[in-house]
Amino acid sequence: YLWIIVIYIHVPSEFIYIIPITILIIIDYLLSHHYHRYSSIIIPSKSFTKDNLSILRVIKGDANPKSGEYFLLNIPTINKHIYKPFTVIQSGVHNEYCEFRIRKVGNWTTRLHKMLQDRPEHPINIKIKGPYGSPATALARYKNILMYSTGVGLTPSLSFIMSHIKEHQSSTVSCGQCDEKSLPDIYAKNITVVWVIRDTSWLSTFYDLFNNLQELRKVYNYKSKVN
Repeated sequence: YLWIIVIYIHVPSEFIYIIPITILIIIDYLLSHHYHRYSSIIIPSKSFTKDNLSILRVIKGDANPKSGEYFLLNIPTINKHIYKPFTVIQSGVHNEYCEFRIRKVGNWTTRLHKMLQDRPEHPINIKIKGPYGSPATALARYKNILMYSTGVGLTPSLSFIMSHIKEHQSSTVSCGQCDEKSLPDIYAKNITVVWVIRDTSWLSTFYDLFNNLQELRKVYNYKSKVN
């Protein structure tokens, strides 16, 4: 909040316009500390690193995120003041945990990556806010879906896709007259994904999940260069 003091000192005549914004920021800050916040642990047996990727699996508690929603994660041993937003990709088989895929690209993510490598058998305390909504949560309303993603921005799309596949698996109904299974019309969706990445190293970030996308009609991966 140092910027508020700076504005008041340099342009006191304009300070009256900052007051409403400041009040809203304070209200948001206070509410975020009372709602949608809980403590959990990173499951050491299910969390690991691979190349520049941290796969984080966290006990979800009472949270019930929808596809496309995201959480704010805080790991006090890294920085007790910083909350980072990450989209849930998928839950465990019995929905006992939330999975996040985090690329090592900055100081916070680098320290997380190193922590998982140095403490593979030790639970790590984590604070969570959320889940929070995003435009991706509205995708289920449509039958024909076209999604554009770049880099790690693929996570909301993958979150929806994984949820959609689970719907397919749980909503199959027997045709009665034959051994085949069919889906209700509401689940007959045409999903096209266009994913733009900088280099082929990004493919390893979601490689294992791509094997589960066979039910999609089209998935396009565009790479701006090849290493």
